[in-house]
Amino acid sequence: MGCHLNSYIPKVLSIAGSDSSGGAGIQADLKTITSLGCYGMTVITAVTAQNTLGVDQIEQLSENLVSSQFRAIENDFRIDALKIGMIGNTHTVQLLSQLLGPLRQNIVLDPVMVASSGAILGEGNIQDAIANLLFPISRLITPNLIEAKAFLNVSDIQASEMIDAAHALLKLGAKAVLLKGGHLSNDLLKDVLVEKIGQQTVVTEFHHPRISTKNTHGTGCTLSSAIACGLALKMPLQDAVAQGVEYTQRAIIAASRVAKQELGTGHGSLWHAFKQYPID
Repeated sequence: MGCHLNSYIPKVLSIAGSDSSGGAGIQADLKTITSLGCYGMTVITAVTAQNTLGVDQIEQLSENLVSSQFRAIENDFRIDALKIGMIGNTHTVQLLSQLLGPLRQNIVLDPVMVASSGAILGEGNIQDAIANLLFPISRLITPNLIEAKAFLNVSDIQASEMIDAAHALLKLGAKAVLLKGGHLSNDLLKDVLVEKIGQQTVVTEFHHPRISTKNTHGTGCTLSSAIACGLALKMPLQDAVAQGVEYTQRAIIAASRVAKQELGTGHGSLWHAFKQYPID
């Protein structure tokens, strides 16, 4: 997991919102990126006042400031991979499609619309803009079941329906889909990766036991950033996803060993530095 550094350090850009509690958003992304041996950079789309109990306030940044942040990075750094998290509104979606369209490689899209606490993080019709403008330029999209239902306009997705749902998301323009099953009630959870390779569609399932813990704040951000690191390290997509799933699971397990409420009294944060600073 991660890399043995040589003369080149892979650069990963996070385009997402800021979480004042440090558990999700760009803060979780930077912790993940550093832990996996890459160099993290950010374009902040929104500033939130939140903690593990909920989101109190969201302030969207202007399109001009979002664009200026991206141009500043683009003019100085090579971008080996990037992840997109919370966007917030359709205007920023349109802007990102214009800024990122020429890259068309190693973009991991985590279509964040609902926080772990249940707070809505995007305006009502944002899913249509995301599907139309960002799905086609992304290497991978990583929706959870709640987000997938919004994109597909369906009321429910069972575990047995996840592969069909992922195929339906491909038809909306995605090149590859990692449909996350963390919201299922099963003791054994699964994530489904469906990828277009030439004229074929390849399906890979990742199974892992449910971890009995409240420390799940920022899991989606962590996973998508870890996958982006794998792509920056030139891993095949399936290997990058496997790394992301393993890293996220280990960060959850490590957090579950921390003293009760140490990382928040609600849906607590993960412990991203489990490799550097193990918790017994």
